[in-house]
Amino acid sequence: MTAAPDILYRQAAALLEQSNTAQALPLLQQAAEQGGQLLNEYAWLGEQGHLEAQLILMRYHAQRNDPESLYWAELAAARYAAPAYYHLARHHQRQGDVATAVEQYEKAAALGVTAACWQLGQIYFYGTGISPDHAQAEQYLEQAAQAGHIAAQTLLADLLAAQRRPEALEWYRRAADKEQAEAQAKLAQYALTGELSERDPFQVARYAKAAAEKNHPEALKIMGDLYRYGLGIKADNHVAHDYYHRAAALGSAAAAQKLVSDAALYHPQQYGQIKTAALQQQQTETAYRLAEAQAHAIGCHTDYNAARKNYMEAAEFHHKNAAAALGRIYHYGLGTAQDPGAAAHWYAIAAAQNHPSAQYHLACFYYHGQGVGCHVPTACYWLQAAISNGHTSAESLTSLLEQWRREAHHAIGQKAV
Repeated sequence: MTAAPDILYRQAAALLEQSNTAQALPLLQQAAEQGGQLLNEYAWLGEQGHLEAQLILMRYHAQRNDPESLYWAELAAARYAAPAYYHLARHHQRQGDVATAVEQYEKAAALGVTAACWQLGQIYFYGTGISPDHAQAEQYLEQAAQAGHIAAQTLLADLLAAQRRPEALEWYRRAADKEQAEAQAKLAQYALTGELSERDPFQVARYAKAAAEKNHPEALKIMGDLYRYGLGIKADNHVAHDYYHRAAALGSAAAAQKLVSDAALYHPQQYGQIKTAALQQQQTETAYRLAEAQAHAIGCHTDYNAARKNYMEAAEFHHKNAAAALGRIYHYGLGTAQDPGAAAHWYAIAAAQNHPSAQYHLACFYYHGQGVGCHVPTACYWLQAAISNGHTSAESLTSLLEQWRREAHHAIGQKAV
């Protein structure tokens, strides 16, 4: 039977007194993983300069969105701790201080933090608060991609594809093999157009179907095209219309335009209604993209107040990314006061639409009782959903899910006693 957290802590503290760090650290980690609320004890160790205690406290307070996490991060960063550099970078980026964020990310990346390479790749690719630099973006994205970061593999492929470099296809394939819908949709598109390789109707159908099963809007639109024009599949206008309708409902402007064109030709009595819906969708996407630019300083200064208004406009029309962004704004108090209840509300709306990051944050809210009542089984449900829907940290979240399930099982056992 595993020892209780307080016993593990006392054993670790005794070993640290003997300067036996190698044996003490695993015990500290076990105590923290088992949910021991030994804040004063950990704080004492942290003030004594024990790095692992500082990192445990940093993570504990960060999970609760407590600014005290920054204090422990600064102490750990003074000891050259990569997780501390990354935590400080995330904080500075949310505050709009991109220069300091880049400096901290670079320190973390130099110590092998894949997530830091991913963040730097995005900053340089999109020009978030700085001028875009695709050479730097490629360097950092490739580091993250080589380490197996799926989203980095796809964004690196996008960068290479824009330069008409055929090696983009290999990175798309790597991500597609991990069941990433975006990469599968891109492979279908390039196999359809023949831009980076020869046209291949079989590969179009293969990858488009795989991504469409995950409700990727552009893949659904491609499936509509295959059935509409009989590309490697027997033509069927009814099936094509169903695919276009699903794609348009999920935000595909191209699919919405197909529906408008079809209505004009075959269903003139529905033309006005369908055109109005397509225009509303276009306005919703425009509002979201403007909000993204305002929130991430892409081509303008950071303006969270303006971003919040535009995110709200898009979210009112069921834009899941906008709802998730509103959750983040209220979660971290970006341009407004922190409001865990409002954050949980918007995360829940996005989570219900299978947004993996929102599902992760909602899971944490239920686990810690932030903005909602503490309920570990519900936290496990949403964490499993985030993993199943392709969260970029799915592997590390799997071990966290196992920990939470053990705690839920233990709590049920305690009630039964």
